[in-house]
Amino acid sequence: MRKKSKYCLSILLISLVCASCHFFDNSEKEDKGKVVARVYDRYLYEDDLKGLLSQKDNLNSRDSLSIVQNFINLWAKDQLMLYKAEFNLNENQKNFEAQITKYKNDHLNY
Repeated sequence: MRKKSKYCLSILLISLVCASCHFFDNSEKEDKGKVVARVYDRYLYEDDLKGLLSQKDNLNSRDSLSIVQNFINLWAKDQLMLYKAEFNLNENQKNFEAQITKYKNDHLNY
């Protein structure tokens, strides 16, 4: 059972890292606008916040500011956790593609 939980945890970690891969691409820095927050080499841009507040919510400025600040804080915490998780992986564990392929094949066979 312990091996299965480690396997699930590593798959979860891999999924989180893959989902955030767009933060590793430096080629889009100029296109995304003003940098709002930075955690190590990962950036949150003004464009990333565009869909956060909709026009029909009729929020006052204090509420809007609170929503944006909470989003930025959660984003920063996620990035710190991902950074620390990646830092703790050994080289064999960083081979995500092989692990993802194995997981996919195992899942399909199941």
